[in-house]
Amino acid sequence: MPPTPQHGAPRIARDPAILKWVPPGARWGRLHGGRTNRTWRVEGGTTALVVKLYARAGDTPLFPNDPGAEFAALRHLEGQGLAPQPLALAQTVDGPCLIYRHVAGQQGRVAPVAMGKALRRLHGIAPPHGLRPLPGGSAAIMAQARRILADCAKGTHLQALCPDLPDIPAASRPVFLHGDPVPANALDTADGPCLIDWQCPAIGDPAEDLAICLSPAMGCLYGDGPLPDQSAFALLTGYGDAGVVARYRALAPLFHWRMAVYCQWRAEQDAPNAGLHLKAQDLELAALRAAVP
Repeated sequence: MPPTPQHGAPRIARDPAILKWVPPGARWGRLHGGRTNRTWRVEGGTTALVVKLYARAGDTPLFPNDPGAEFAALRHLEGQGLAPQPLALAQTVDGPCLIYRHVAGQQGRVAPVAMGKALRRLHGIAPPHGLRPLPGGSAAIMAQARRILADCAKGTHLQALCPDLPDIPAASRPVFLHGDPVPANALDTADGPCLIDWQCPAIGDPAEDLAICLSPAMGCLYGDGPLPDQSAFALLTGYGDAGVVARYRALAPLFHWRMAVYCQWRAEQDAPNAGLHLKAQDLELAALRAAVP
């Protein structure tokens, strides 16, 4: 989204750690779209940067908010065209700030086929060391969802909706995952899709990224709504790996159930937006019903 002009730069603009990279007279404009961290586009001379200030308590049960992991992922992907070019992870009095070069592109407008191809490219890159491993296989996904549900005060209706699937083991080859490839985290650029907001990268089942990308709840919260069936088909076609696509489809009921549980948790944690999270939950439950064999 375009930046909102600021009459005055934020306090972090005067922090010595930021001034190493951003000149004092630079123009700061707030970028909107994320629900956790604060970001600005900063223009000074001929250079456009993004400064991202991390929330102090931004972790959720599905999506960590790890500045170090994001910086490591961006450094690892330099030159690949899949992520912005990182400059620094600055420690300021207000918390850690990531500074990277601004990428020109349309947010949330990546074509489904191109998004599928971008995820396939990412999954083919050896991951950096130290990334968190995701639970893999049907039993682990179910256990993760049950832990989230145990932290909810409500949502007992979700217990009986857990799909009964045959055991599906963990993926034989864990891959480099973005962790949160929702529509708002992809830019349509002249050189192809560029993924942003890498604060929860991981190593795990490639079907995990497909599940987040195709989640109707995530499409509702971070896009223009759930992908139509033909767009979802195009994304999976663009991904181009029949084995991974078959694995995603086999696990889809559990992915939908876990996301519906997560929406319940978010609704209880974020009271001002509870209605939005519960609307997203309804979309996820509809997808669950359609996916159950």
